[in-house]
Amino acid sequence: MLFWLLSREACRNMWIWNKRKGSSPELEALRRLENAMQGQNELNQAVQEQLGKLARLQYRNGQETSALLEQLGGQIRKDAEWRDTEADLRREQEARERVLQTMTDTAISWLDDLDAVIGRLHGEEQADWSRLLRMWCGQITDMLALAGIHELQVLGSSFDPGWCEAIGTRPRELSGPASAGNNEKPSEARIPYQVVEVVRRGFAMRDGALLRKAQVITLEEKSAYDESRSF
Repeated sequence: MLFWLLSREACRNMWIWNKRKGSSPELEALRRLENAMQGQNELNQAVQEQLGKLARLQYRNGQETSALLEQLGGQIRKDAEWRDTEADLRREQEARERVLQTMTDTAISWLDDLDAVIGRLHGEEQADWSRLLRMWCGQITDMLALAGIHELQVLGSSFDPGWCEAIGTRPRELSGPASAGNNEKPSEARIPYQVVEVVRRGFAMRDGALLRKAQVITLEEKSAYDESRSF
């Protein structure tokens, strides 16, 4: 830059000196050199401005890129934290489901044991025990209902293989209209494969999903061959 300034000053001095002497080829060359140097200076100035703009643009882009990277990193960290939280919630839910399943299995097992004991209690001297055990059974079924598990109400209804498992039959005592000494009603006699005893309770979830079929005793049904032989 200093060399350029000195050269320019020398050219200016020579131009002044030659101007006093008049026009000459050397003076014209100096004028062209001066014009060229002035154009180069303007070009350098324009280049410096463009370089400044480019530097500012790069800085701004760098800042924006850094902000975007920081935002992306924050989102990745949030996603990782959410996945960890989701995994923790899933493990807690699975643990609660296991505890609920254990409690359900235990409560149903208690019902089976209580029903077995009640089935062996006979006579007036054991009536108080029978009432107490039946009360306990009701409390357990109420607790299961609160957990969304309901007992299948199949006693007195027609046998449904979707909900029941038949483990035995009992002969019908009524073949026609109700007879003396028979407590069975004609309307009840017309129910096909009627469930007359629940040996083991059945259960279903609140949404209707079967948890366990009921084991039942049904009334016998006469076949067409047996009915033809009755005439």
